Amino acid sequence: MSFKVGIAYGSDLKLAHQIILDTVKSNNLVLENPEPQVYILGFGDSSIDFSVNVFARRLADRLPLSHELHIAIEEVLRENGFVIPFPQREVYLRSFKDRRPEGGNG
Repeated sequence: MSFKVGIAYGSDLKLAHQIILDTVKSNNLVLENPEPQVYILGFGDSSIDFSVNVFARRLADRLPLSHELHIAIEEVLRENGFVIPFPQREVYLRSFKDRRPEGGNG
């Protein structure tokens, strides 16, 4: 199973990598062999993205494992001061009142 975790720009990437890897390795539903893998995928629009790759012990464990790992990773990152950002956009509004045609109201 693979999923993405994004952390804020300016974060300690080596520490985040180790925290995520330790967290997935500590879950008893994750196989030890093949070993879990955590890699930086790249620079996203709002975050630096990690790819988390693990194998569940049983097929039936995939959804519970995904649930447990997402909760555990979010908690441990938050406890260590990391921010999981979300996309934000800035909207600039310009006034067009000077552009109305003479005698117009719209």
